[in-house]
Order: sequence, then structure tokens, then C-alpha cells
Amino acid sequence: MIKSYIKFSVLLLLLCTSCKEDSNQILPQKFIGENKIVGEVVGISDGDSFKIKLSNGEVIRVRLAFVDCPERGQDFYQKAKNFSSNEIYRKSVKVKVTDTDRYGRTVGVLYYGHKILNEELLKNGFAWHYRQYSKSKRFQSLENQAKAKKIGIWSHSQPTPPWEFRRTHIQKRNTNL
Repeated sequence: MIKSYIKFSVLLLLLCTSCKEDSNQILPQKFIGENKIVGEVVGISDGDSFKIKLSNGEVIRVRLAFVDCPERGQDFYQKAKNFSSNEIYRKSVKVKVTDTDRYGRTVGVLYYGHKILNEELLKNGFAWHYRQYSKSKRFQSLENQAKAKKIGIWSHSQPTPPWEFRRTHIQKRNTNL
């Protein structure tokens, strides 16, 4: 009886610790019991925003969490958009939902095949790690590796982050009113 209790306790302990959130790692197993979306990518808005068609026919807008790609008008905007399109357009994907943004878009981590698009964009120098919303050491490491290789946005000596680009353009627009 005591051996059974000990085995059960060890098993329960293992299950509980394996479910612990690790902000440094994002694993597909985390879909279990969490909010997720499964569908086909039917539109690419830019490098980090997409339209996904769900199995019920509904089309939703999705924005990648924890990364930020160049905006329209910035260097590498089109390359980031093309990269995402080549990777996921017309493919079945899973999105681990983390939030909804102020524009009503679902925000999350996008999985396809055995890859994570958020990570692939960072690895290939097509996105910044959005540290305002993420403390992931893995994402920061991927950005640092791309910087060291001087690929994508990091081939420029001082690329302007999209959040600064947006702020500057909003100020210009408001000044011209």
C-alpha cells in the first residue's frame, strides 16, 4: 500500500512540475489544456500578422506574440512578409493564444510543422524580440545570434525598431493635421 502511494505521489509530482510555465522555452506540448487555434493561413498582412481560416469557416486575424517585424515603409518589411508567406501561407498551423490586442487580433505563438514562426523570424533577422512584452531568454538569444551574424535587419548598423518607427509616424501624422 505504501509503495503504491509513493509511486502515485512521485507520478503526481512529475506531472505537476512538467506543466510549470517556463518563459525561456516554448514547446508544442504546451497546447495540452491551453487555449489554441488550429487553421489554415489564408492571408499574410505583414511579417507578423495573418488571417487564419478555422475549421468552421470563420476567418480570424492573428498577430505574433513577443516579436515585432518591420512596418510598411521600413527596410526589410517586404522581406519579412515574404519570409512569413513562404513559411506558412496555405499551410495548417496551430496558434497558442496569449492575448487579444487593442485591434481585436488574436495574439499568440504560431507553430507549423516542427517550427515556431516567432523563433524563425528572429533567427533569420526579420524581427525584433519585443522585450516590452516578453522576458524570454530564448527569444533574446535568437535575436542576439542574428545580430552577431549581421543578417536581415541586423545587416544595417542601427536599424529602427518598429515601435519607434510607428511612434515617429504617428507624431508626423498628428503634426500635419
